[in-house]
Amino acid sequence: MSFRRGSSSSFGSDLARTTSPTAKRQPVVTEEVDIIEVVPSPKEPKNSEAPKNTETPKNPESPKNSELPNIPPHRPISTSFDTPPTENPYAIMDPPSEAAPATPKTETRPPPSRRKVEELRMNDCEVSAEILELFIYAVTNGGVRYWAVGGNKFDVKGMKMIAGLFADWKPEPEPEVDGRGTPTPVPSIASVPTSTTSGTPEEPPSTWTPGKLEYISFEGTDLSNHQLDPLLEVWINHPNPNNLSLWALDLENCRLGQDMRFFSDLFKALRRFPNLRLLHMARNPLFANPGMIKGLREGLPSLPILRRLDLSGTGMEAQHLVELARILPEVKHIAALSITENPIYEIDDVVEEEEGQTEDVSGLTALEAATRYCKQLIEVELPEGGGVEAARLRHKIFLRCFKNIEALVCSNYGICADF
Repeated sequence: MSFRRGSSSSFGSDLARTTSPTAKRQPVVTEEVDIIEVVPSPKEPKNSEAPKNTETPKNPESPKNSELPNIPPHRPISTSFDTPPTENPYAIMDPPSEAAPATPKTETRPPPSRRKVEELRMNDCEVSAEILELFIYAVTNGGVRYWAVGGNKFDVKGMKMIAGLFADWKPEPEPEVDGRGTPTPVPSIASVPTSTTSGTPEEPPSTWTPGKLEYISFEGTDLSNHQLDPLLEVWINHPNPNNLSLWALDLENCRLGQDMRFFSDLFKALRRFPNLRLLHMARNPLFANPGMIKGLREGLPSLPILRRLDLSGTGMEAQHLVELARILPEVKHIAALSITENPIYEIDDVVEEEEGQTEDVSGLTALEAATRYCKQLIEVELPEGGGVEAARLRHKIFLRCFKNIEALVCSNYGICADF
């Protein structure tokens, strides 16, 4: 059965009943028709309770199982998300014990300690004076103790920057204000190396210590044209020599030996260092200058605690070694000597060559005699070569150094080992 509702163009808004269910009147063009179909509802069960069997029927086409399945509502979040597990898989930090005092919130942690760079090698790095200026503040305040800066292109200007590292730092009083002076000392800006490019502060920090460098190496730097004079001038005129903490100077392969005035100033400056122990002058044509032995005789005994002397590859011959052996007993604390790569076995005398001699062992003979008086000498590096006599003298020098070691052990510990 169907009903139709008349539009506003018809004579009434009442519902009209049609007797024929199949034949429907076609609406007029100007007529709007709404059709309402009534579907019979299914039979409701007698009991108001929902059926207990909510399972899906095995055969969905069977007419007996016409009820809809009871499907639980979908949850967008799984139950394991909002339900805490029985065991906690994460580590839980225990609260601080009551015995320990609680840290106040206002307390600030101390700043982390800076890492110190004790050794800095810059050999053959094409460093100019402008680049060297950037490293001065880092070397001064970075704790550098070993600095190898040889074989670079900085000239006298760069050497003056290095000399500023050894300049003494003196506190100066502030100018008086209203006729009263302040007791707080102000560092001398002129005596502290500053950098215009790196933005370093004018005043050094409170932890700054003058003369931090203990080992400085100019290996491979050409110092034949007085490039080292600014540094020597600072060392010679230093007001507080006890602040000069240098204990090793490396002048290897620096083309030294022609100017004896340089060596005179060098030993004059080095004798002011109270802790100088190592002096390397290897691979320089030292003994090409006839006055080198005289310079060594005047300079070496003046060094207070020189322990190691390296004269390898300096052109030393047998006669030079004889003169050096006479100087060694006056160097009270000498412990190691290196004279490798020197022609100490060659014969220069024509008469000796005519007599059939093949080697000159006068230098080794003098050195072996000197080891008897140099009780601190425990290491001697000699060049290889020579004949049977040279090998015998090298062995005797080795035994003498070994006995010196034994004597030092007995004197220091009071125990003499039986070898």
